[in-house]
Amino acid sequence: MTPEQTPVSSSCRRFHFRCDQPDRQSHEAAVCVFSGERLPVVAVRGLGGADVAWYRTLVSLHEAWYANYPLRWLHFVSGLLGCVMIATGMVLWVIKRRARHAKDSIPEHFGMRLMACLNVAVLAGLPVAVAAYFWANRLLPVSMAERAAWELHAMFLVWGWLFCYAAFRPEKRAWVETLWLATAAFGLVPVVNALTTDRHLGVTIAAGDWPLAGFDLAMFGLAAIFGTIAWKLGRRWAKADTTPVATNMVVAGGQ
Repeated sequence: MTPEQTPVSSSCRRFHFRCDQPDRQSHEAAVCVFSGERLPVVAVRGLGGADVAWYRTLVSLHEAWYANYPLRWLHFVSGLLGCVMIATGMVLWVIKRRARHAKDSIPEHFGMRLMACLNVAVLAGLPVAVAAYFWANRLLPVSMAERAAWELHAMFLVWGWLFCYAAFRPEKRAWVETLWLATAAFGLVPVVNALTTDRHLGVTIAAGDWPLAGFDLAMFGLAAIFGTIAWKLGRRWAKADTTPVATNMVVAGGQ
């Protein structure tokens, strides 16, 4: 709480105290005004007008300030399911268009290749970029000028590099390799946290610090999800690539 003195008269002063912890409903810091004589509360008000209050309310809803921890986890899982819905829609769009073009003997054009590349860069590359943001938060020097900005720069630099990577690699290899990269990037976030801070899982779980412990555990969970997808896709495509060869060998032997 930070006091601010505002003279009212020679015999009375009012003290303004601002609470740095925001209100969970409005995401707004409250200000209490006390009289200088007997310290009764003269007024309690928030900061900003209706537009600021509306903005902070939306931020509060986005960050689930009103919810307890189980409900926040439900928000998190629901967000992941929404991402899965969008991702499957983007992938199925490319698959259906390619099937239609193959049926009509239409060669694959630049737009289709670009969309396939964007799928890899966004659906697999963006998670890697987010993990890079977490890495930058732990690895960049604390005294570095504009440190917060460079955390964002690290995310977008990694994302841009992965787009270029997906553009120049065979599509299936780009998918599998980027997904494995996401697996390593998220799985090592708790390790980097343990090496650079004293708030690792061995401490946070024992202390009951579940917000920090939950973050590290969520990183392991995301790594497991991306690893499972990469493993299954790799096996499926490897089997699909070898099946025509085996079929040709059988036909040739029969002849």
